[in-house]
Amino acid sequence: LYDGDVCNISKQFYRSREELPEEVIPIGSDSGGKVCLGIAGEYYGQVYYRTTNWSFWKEEDLNYLFLIANSFTEFVNKLFEIK
Repeated sequence: LYDGDVCNISKQFYRSREELPEEVIPIGSDSGGKVCLGIAGEYYGQVYYRTTNWSFWKEEDLNYLFLIANSFTEFVNKLFEIK
């Protein structure tokens, strides 16, 4: 694994435990938030986005996960290269 701070998925995982439900783990990140995978319960199999840029959201939305795909396969199929 990369030994730096930002790209190290192990460090990101342990940092996220306080801000994500137990049933959700981070699988990636960008400059605005984290891509997360539901691993149990109501979240199982679904892919979510959790923003870290709260300037766009109301206070009641701060702990909200945004559903971006109903499955990991659907998520991968939505990926594309910007040319």
